[in-house]
Amino acid sequence: MHFFNIKYTLILLNIIGSHPGKVGSKFQTFLYYSLFLCVVFVVSLSAINMFTNNITAVEVATTLAAFFVIFHHLTRLKNIFYLFCVTLTTWTMLTVSLSKLPFECYVPKWMPLRSLIILEDVVCVAVCLVLHCTNMLFMTIVTLLALQVRMLSDNFGNIFELEDCDEMTRIELKEWIQHHCFLLKYVDTVNEAFSRGMLVYLGNVVGFLCSYIFILSISDISDFGSVIPIVNVILPGSQKRVAVTAGSFGELSLETCMKVLNTVVSYYMFLKTMIDA
Repeated sequence: MHFFNIKYTLILLNIIGSHPGKVGSKFQTFLYYSLFLCVVFVVSLSAINMFTNNITAVEVATTLAAFFVIFHHLTRLKNIFYLFCVTLTTWTMLTVSLSKLPFECYVPKWMPLRSLIILEDVVCVAVCLVLHCTNMLFMTIVTLLALQVRMLSDNFGNIFELEDCDEMTRIELKEWIQHHCFLLKYVDTVNEAFSRGMLVYLGNVVGFLCSYIFILSISDISDFGSVIPIVNVILPGSQKRVAVTAGSFGELSLETCMKVLNTVVSYYMFLKTMIDA
């Protein structure tokens, strides 16, 4: 991770009114609440769609998926957004996305369909920005934290290799202890900032998966004739086990690591028993 990752994230956060360095800015507040009201409006239309007449079970599940994760076509729109950031040729893809609603919702009679499509696309792009910024910022923070912990661990591991005087050792220990206290506070700050959001996000994902598993369970694959050849090609390969082996001797997994650790501890206890005897 590099610094420009965080800088790029801050630029995107500035677009959606969530820049952490501009707390109290009227323009940032206006952007944030404008997008928030758009999201509330679109989600409300999705909820209203649940109470319309002649709605099928698939439409109910699709609406629930849209309600839980806000956009059940988020992956498609996110890919369009990423490609749009890379090349202008995605204008053709963007035109396709403007031809239909991104997700199922109630269409008010007083609102033109094209206006609703544009509103949903704006909200989808805003949510994609939030997810993109959160992923990049969280991964950068976690990576920096892991590097700091690794550096501190190496310092403590080399404590017996210091050749300086005792006074130098005490100075080093004092700095490392202060560093350790800083990391503990840093972890608490990260938990306070992301824990509630992660809980809500996981709840949304659970609702999304439950809805789509139901949709897949009642769907007829013959309705998707164009993808049947692709599924027939991918399905045999997907049933093969994918694993990393250590010289074709054993599989590298958490279970293998626990077995190795158990063997090491057992060997240590055996040697300790022999020495004590």
